[in-house]
Amino acid sequence: MGLFGCSSQKKLERKAPFTLGPASYQEWTSSVGEDISGRTGRIPIAHLKGNILFKTLFFRGRSAELQTERVNDQMFVLAKFEDPKMLKPDIIMHADPKREVGNQPPLLKVGNRAELPFELERDQAVMSYLENGLEKFIKIYGIEERPGQIY
Repeated sequence: MGLFGCSSQKKLERKAPFTLGPASYQEWTSSVGEDISGRTGRIPIAHLKGNILFKTLFFRGRSAELQTERVNDQMFVLAKFEDPKMLKPDIIMHADPKREVGNQPPLLKVGNRAELPFELERDQAVMSYLENGLEKFIKIYGIEERPGQIY
């Protein structure tokens, strides 16, 4: 009798087909329209070799899709993590408190929480990418916090 199955444990690559620069993140807040806040991860990429598609960044219990950006011949991957929003249902306001009985407290909308198959410290992240169609993972160390921004 034999047991067969796939491992759900993700394997970290020791060497990637690109070079990572110093990774950073920045807290941000916007009061334009709805009040929203979050953080943006930014990682410089150099010496990119082969057919690579950047997918996801796992950071502090969250995940975000990666986007690429080129600034002055330097390539970056960016991950935008929005903080959960409070869902505010309609509230009945009335002079008679009995008419307000059906009011519900605001609910916290859970954002992009992720079940991480990796053990990470606060200054570490894991980036997933596709290399010739195969998903691979690389760990990033020493992520630096930059001063926050208010929009």
